[in-house]
Amino acid sequence: MTLKQQAGLRLRDLRKAAGLTQDELAGRIEMSVQMIQQVERGATAPSLDTIEAIAKALKAPPALMFPATISAKGPSAKDKSVSAVMANTIRLTKEDAETVLALATHLNKRSR
Repeated sequence: MTLKQQAGLRLRDLRKAAGLTQDELAGRIEMSVQMIQQVERGATAPSLDTIEAIAKALKAPPALMFPATISAKGPSAKDKSVSAVMANTIRLTKEDAETVLALATHLNKRSR
């Protein structure tokens, strides 16, 4: 699986976690629905300006749109879980995000 495909899957997860349809996201960033579909399928790569616009529309850092690891086989089960956790943190309050960070830090230390 290519970086474009993995980033497209991540975008789809983030969009869904934000509760937006492809049409709603396209409207927020003044882009066609077809372009959003192509990006989510990994058929095309968005420009940096488009990534910035999408991140603003989703109220998420642009870095969340990129997977942490790249594999020719596609995302591992762990990568999918991490992606889902990241996507679902978009709407958290600052305090809740800090709680998630503390929990992740604790679990990381425990697994060593």
